[in-house]
Amino acid sequence: MGVPEKFLTVAGLIEYPIFDMTDLIKTIPLGVWALTLSWLIVGCESPRDAKLVLPELVSTRTEVSFEHDVQSVLDRRCVVCHSCFDAPCQLQLGSLEGVRRGASQDSIYDTTRLLPQQPTRLGIDAVDEAGWRELGFHRVVGTGSEERGVLLDMLALGRARPVEPGVPLPADFPLALSRELACPAPNELESYVDSHPTGGMPYGTAPLGEDELDVLVAWLDGRASPASALE
Repeated sequence: MGVPEKFLTVAGLIEYPIFDMTDLIKTIPLGVWALTLSWLIVGCESPRDAKLVLPELVSTRTEVSFEHDVQSVLDRRCVVCHSCFDAPCQLQLGSLEGVRRGASQDSIYDTTRLLPQQPTRLGIDAVDEAGWRELGFHRVVGTGSEERGVLLDMLALGRARPVEPGVPLPADFPLALSRELACPAPNELESYVDSHPTGGMPYGTAPLGEDELDVLVAWLDGRASPASALE
């Protein structure tokens, strides 16, 4: 390191040499600096910055009925938002027909449009699933082991980042009617989770009870009775 260029005087009595470290720093390999920097980044990373992994939801039920089990849960916890003509993502959960229609990324009310918009009325503008796909709607219920489905992933996200019961929502929690809605298709779920970590279902309300979640997971896993399955 060479001869010290400066001295530090302590209490006016003792002098400590101060060395020029420039030459020593230059001898440290670049790889060592890169590794040290990566350790610092990982060490300072907040848990909120880590990639969110959705939990695997498993039901204890072997079979459920849409009419007697599923619909009652949807009526209690979901249709308060997902029942009207302008429901978020046009997803109406008040009937099996609405579930079959699925969700759309098109907004019902767009004050900037100048031309008429294709209506999407249940039972009128399309009568089967193929017709709704032609109108831009995507499935929200999976097709088996190959596809989990948007609804199941939304419930898993809500389970991963639940709203705390009895505690006011944060002041910056998006609730405004004018907020921009995100309506991810099945292939967009990963980016949705990354950008909307608190956007799981039920949105902005207390988490589902264990029995309620058990029913919905069994249904979305394909265990609905044949009479009410989404064939």
